[in-house]
Amino acid sequence: MKPHSFTKTDLLAKGLEKIAAFGWTTRALSEAERDGGQKGVFQLYFPGGLADFTHAFHLWVDEGMHSRLAARTDFETARVRDKVFYGVMARLDTMLPHRAAVQRLFARQLWPWNGWRGLAALGHAADAVWRAAGDRSTDYNYYTKRLLLSGVYIATLRFWLRDHSKDQKQTQEFLRRRIENVMKFGRAIGGIKQRFSRAA
Repeated sequence: MKPHSFTKTDLLAKGLEKIAAFGWTTRALSEAERDGGQKGVFQLYFPGGLADFTHAFHLWVDEGMHSRLAARTDFETARVRDKVFYGVMARLDTMLPHRAAVQRLFARQLWPWNGWRGLAALGHAADAVWRAAGDRSTDYNYYTKRLLLSGVYIATLRFWLRDHSKDQKQTQEFLRRRIENVMKFGRAIGGIKQRFSRAA
């Protein structure tokens, strides 16, 4: 591979392949760099090391999600709950070719010293899905929606990592149930707020 053709995207894809074997480590990136025959390109594209690579991975998932949603002719007219469903599934579909690497990342972010990074990534994913769904809230609803979706997303991600059903059918059903539970919870909270408002 010629130096000018070994792009950041190339290294990201190769890195994810190696991570499946060597874990979410700098060694995996070194192996990917070695496969490309271009020493030093990892430092060029990811000067911050593994942290920069991880950040690039999350942005790559964002791009994949937006690309898949843009290809849906029914997205703009869909209900909000369906837009959220499509958004989460689009992220999972993007990551599907690299599920082993995602599993490695998931395990790594469960380490106590990486907890805050995992929470930040989870919050980023929930925010990306809600923004794609058209949410522009800025009040307490902004935080409530993202907190609830974070719970749905992490539960669905864990289920998806073990799901090998055709077309991820079981994951889709699981996600639908989780979203419906959240919608019921949201309606219940809304009813409580209305009663308190009237009482006040």
